[in-house]
Amino acid sequence: MKKTVLLAVFLCSLIGLFGIELVFWTAPNPLQESFWKEVVTEWNQNNPDIQIKWSTIPAAGSSEEAILTSIASGRMPDICTNIFSGFAAQLIEADILVPLNSFPDFWELMEQRKMTTIVENWKFGSDYYVLPIYSNPIMMWWRSDILKELGYDKPPRTYSEIYEISEKYSVPYEKYGTLAVMGRNWYDRWYDFITYYYAASEGSPYLDVEKARALFNNDTGKEVVTFIDTMFRNDWTAVDLGSNPFYFGVVLGGIFGPWEINQARNLFPDVFDHITITPPPVPDDYPED
Repeated sequence: MKKTVLLAVFLCSLIGLFGIELVFWTAPNPLQESFWKEVVTEWNQNNPDIQIKWSTIPAAGSSEEAILTSIASGRMPDICTNIFSGFAAQLIEADILVPLNSFPDFWELMEQRKMTTIVENWKFGSDYYVLPIYSNPIMMWWRSDILKELGYDKPPRTYSEIYEISEKYSVPYEKYGTLAVMGRNWYDRWYDFITYYYAASEGSPYLDVEKARALFNNDTGKEVVTFIDTMFRNDWTAVDLGSNPFYFGVVLGGIFGPWEINQARNLFPDVFDHITITPPPVPDDYPED
């Protein structure tokens, strides 16, 4: 399961009369910070007339909040990562973004990067404002050591299998089957409902951004919300589970992204070797292959 991060281009500013400075924001993620620091340093050394002023997205409730604040204050970046398609559509409607295909070498770049096909999925009207630049596989993590104690040699695959294991393991207010939802914020839905929906629907889109319509009011969407509802109604999951519930055995499983790997390895080495990573759960009738 992948979660796609997009590239959006804003307006640019001049550095005196001698060159151009582009303000570039990236996601506040340690691995990304390390990558972009090296790339930007190399660029600036090789391109003295076009300098990149790089920083992470300012601290705020979300990347979207930080970007909207910067627009309102007139201090928006020229280039920014961590923008998903729905937010990009709002920025396009507000006439904030510049069409990338307005640059003369856009299609030459797409050819070089073998992106001529994939960019069609990010087309808004007749223009291209955003680009997928990397992807994060959002997967299900399981405590294989605890599963073995319960008599299971492999993690559950389907909703019913999760129900069975959760019923055996859960003790209300003490421990639970899974971390079925990731929090109360709107963007947490990327890591629970949307992840489950992608898995159950074979990757079908959940939004039609051009028509501003949600697409998940269907049988698959209902199966997903029924799964989440069943977990809550039976006290097999909860929202407020404290810090790091997965590592302390408060939950058997949960949805995590690749950025979690280093934290698990460095902070919980005794648990790290007992983590099994699988695709997100699916409805009972979903083919095993």
